[in-house]
Amino acid sequence: MKTQKVRLPDGRVNWTVLDKTGLPVKAVYNFLQYCQNVNRSPNTLRAYAHHLQAWWTYLDHAQVADWQSATPSMLAEFINWLRTTKPYQPSSINAMTTAVVAFYDFQDQHAGRYTRFGTASHRQQFARGLANSQKPSFILPVPKSIPETLTMDQAKTLIDACHLKRDRFLLTLLYQTGMRIGQVLGLRHQDINAAEYTITVVPRDDNENGMRAKTRDSYTVHIGTGIVDGYTRYLVDEYPDGLDSEYVFVALSGEQRGRPLSYQAVRSLFKRLAKKTGIETHPHVFRHTHVTELLQAGVSMRIVQERVGHKSIQTTLETYAHLTAEDVRKEFERAGVF
Repeated sequence: MKTQKVRLPDGRVNWTVLDKTGLPVKAVYNFLQYCQNVNRSPNTLRAYAHHLQAWWTYLDHAQVADWQSATPSMLAEFINWLRTTKPYQPSSINAMTTAVVAFYDFQDQHAGRYTRFGTASHRQQFARGLANSQKPSFILPVPKSIPETLTMDQAKTLIDACHLKRDRFLLTLLYQTGMRIGQVLGLRHQDINAAEYTITVVPRDDNENGMRAKTRDSYTVHIGTGIVDGYTRYLVDEYPDGLDSEYVFVALSGEQRGRPLSYQAVRSLFKRLAKKTGIETHPHVFRHTHVTELLQAGVSMRIVQERVGHKSIQTTLETYAHLTAEDVRKEFERAGVF
């Protein structure tokens, strides 16, 4: 069993699972087509394909004749199999089981296929209805992790180590705005209002480099003079002459010159910076660092939520609540309570 990237006639890319004979599993292909049509992100499609590949591998291991013969009790066995075959983290196992239940939910509600797994009584036994956007009731407890961050000196070291003004501007943008890398690589010139010192984050599904903003609504990010100056220097000194492109970040050399910068190019940049500085990190850490610095400076959780585009303040609270507890302890220590 393996996953396979599929290029559709209209140019879009999707994924599917190949069976032992090398043929696509039609039920998975149809499910992932549906997910793409309802605007699931490319990363979600790829993850679903890999998760369902694991399920199909388990069914083969358990000698189940076909996927329609699977029963809910097998999901518990699947979890145990995942735990014993590889050291999967609870969060990974939860993602896999969620994908499996979503697959059977689709077959029952949309494809009209009868499955022993998909009957209402069985779903009630193991899940609380994905149609209500709730997670399966059998999810494993996942330890709360504290977001990785950089120190101010580390962030400055990485930015200063950039050879190109484009890369320096990119890292500065990540650090000083908390924008996601998909939002940054999807930026168009029209999104930057240098006169008003704002950037509008616009969700788009047609970015040539495949990047997505991971938000359904546009929102505004206020920026400082440092970002505007970095943008100007990049355009004047490095942006290809005569290039008529909407995209802010483009490749500056090679066969891709003038094309929108890819995530692979950014990964390569971070690997080079790690060798140069000894600081191993990834783009999303700049987002965590930005939010952490804002909260530690006393900016309200509500303002932070709006700045980073969280739809619900609950997301901000759950991700960064540890900061409040740490800061309270520090205040008590300063006061001599501890």
